[in-house]
Amino acid sequence: LEEGVAANTEHGSFSLCLLSSFIIHRKEITGLSVASLSEESVLLCSSSKDSSMRLMSIDFSSGIEKSNVLSKRNFAGPGLALGCCALTHDCKYAFAGCWDSSISMYRVDSAGQVHRKSMAHDDGVSSMSLARGGSSEDHVVLATGALDASLKVWRVSNGEFDDEPLAEFFDMESPILCVEIDGSGEYVAAGSEEGALLVWRIESGEQTAQFHSPENSPICSLSWVVVGDPESLVLLTSKGHLRRVSAHGVVLGSLDLSKETVGLVRYRSSYLFVAFEDTQIKAFKCGGFGSGFCPLTFIKPPENEEKIFEGLITSMAVYENREGDPKLFVGRDDGSIWIYQVVS
Repeated sequence: LEEGVAANTEHGSFSLCLLSSFIIHRKEITGLSVASLSEESVLLCSSSKDSSMRLMSIDFSSGIEKSNVLSKRNFAGPGLALGCCALTHDCKYAFAGCWDSSISMYRVDSAGQVHRKSMAHDDGVSSMSLARGGSSEDHVVLATGALDASLKVWRVSNGEFDDEPLAEFFDMESPILCVEIDGSGEYVAAGSEEGALLVWRIESGEQTAQFHSPENSPICSLSWVVVGDPESLVLLTSKGHLRRVSAHGVVLGSLDLSKETVGLVRYRSSYLFVAFEDTQIKAFKCGGFGSGFCPLTFIKPPENEEKIFEGLITSMAVYENREGDPKLFVGRDDGSIWIYQVVS
């Protein structure tokens, strides 16, 4: 299909089964990150405007009740709001970006801060993304974007945070709202408040792609997706513009949702969950090259479900074990987290 046309060659539907919901922070949740502890349990990391980062272990082995959600760690921030968080795949380390422009690194098992990089940027750290820096989990790269429009990439090896960035990019002209490293660790992408998308090769510093959203709408979320070969980027604007762009800036798909949106997460390499400002969630399937997006069914809690909290969606994360048993984690502006089983 040509750009601007939604693919309709594949159809499907998803539903959400609410497993648990609870208030974990005093203010808006700004970031969620999840990693596997075992086949039946995960570690969930959350950051908040209340200046704290929380880690929770969640056991799904016998269904989930509140007793299965164990608060594992509570890290107090420097006093200002936290803008984002990230958790390594092996659950050893957690990172937080703060509005005071600092980055903090914590060791999960000892509950201690092992590094704090003050003045990592010249303004608040708004987003971050982790990727392996090699074949070992002991080597990772961390990309951080900030309100000063800068993007930096940091190397972390064997628990040591390099004091100087591996790469720095200053091509943006407005605050960065989202960053994403691709699965290979070769590319990093950023979306800005004025609707600019830029992609760079981390090693060489070469800018490989530049794209501007319709109406210069703020790009609120990014995700690399795998559809064919190679990877491509899906971006979402706050006004509901959904675009798929190659790492070299070629537009591969386009869909306008005509509603205000807050973010997206990727699932099963080419499925997307998009959260709307009115708290609805919709699923999409990315088509092949030259095609757009296949809209699937709106998914939301049953109408008769008890409404415990009413906060708006501010962040999402998704986890899928080896059996393809996905869970969707949703953070809200009232400090609550909702955990759903995704049924397809």
